[in-house]
Amino acid sequence: METVPQEIFLTILDYIGKEKHHLKPYLTVSRRWQRVIERFFFRSLEIKNTRLSTFASLFRETEAHRKALIESLDFQVLLPAYDGDNYHQHEEVNNQVFSTAILELFQMLETFSEDENVKRNIRRGDGLRLSIRYIFSPSDSFYHLDHFAGIRGRYIKLLNHERLPILSCVSDFFSRHGHESRILDPASGILISGKLKGLQVSAKQYDDHREYIGDETRKIIRPSMYNMLIHQIKFTIYTNTWFNSLYKCPLSIYPFLKEV
Repeated sequence: METVPQEIFLTILDYIGKEKHHLKPYLTVSRRWQRVIERFFFRSLEIKNTRLSTFASLFRETEAHRKALIESLDFQVLLPAYDGDNYHQHEEVNNQVFSTAILELFQMLETFSEDENVKRNIRRGDGLRLSIRYIFSPSDSFYHLDHFAGIRGRYIKLLNHERLPILSCVSDFFSRHGHESRILDPASGILISGKLKGLQVSAKQYDDHREYIGDETRKIIRPSMYNMLIHQIKFTIYTNTWFNSLYKCPLSIYPFLKEV
């Protein structure tokens, strides 16, 4: 199979189809087939923090070419389980777990930034799209109204931003949350994006619904977000930066946010 002309090889591939379940049996046909078919498997990936070491092993030295195949990476953070209604007793632990997960992710992606094939992608404008969309505990109940308000009313915060390495491989960063997710502190999302020196697009979701965010928390979170955002604007140039804002009271009721 290594000597099959490229035209015939591509014709065979088109005949098989490009759905992953069709291609998987052909990964072991030859090294050439593996290299081509891997593109479809590595193009868009989802990974939890609990599987980071396994994920990193996919890019060991003999398989380093796979780093340049990834176009989109959706990172999910699994928090510790808890008993009953004790979701409000683990804020610091959850923040530490999240912070450790982000640090380990950045340390792994730092090796991507140093890869020559990845650098070539970056020069072509094909950087990595990184998303943080789900932060949750297996004990979270987002369909129980009392639990939902208590869980969504406690932001997850990044504690160690100064320890994060600078990454050049990420061009797009999205910090959003699905319905079944904790909410990332907006200032923490801005701090993460500040470590991405090749960033071209940055989108963050800001949510402070009165149903689960109290006035005192809002008065802390909003100025913190504002200060971080102003700092980033001063020292970083983004092609596109925007917030998807979900809030129930106007920002203008806080004087320091009128100019935003």
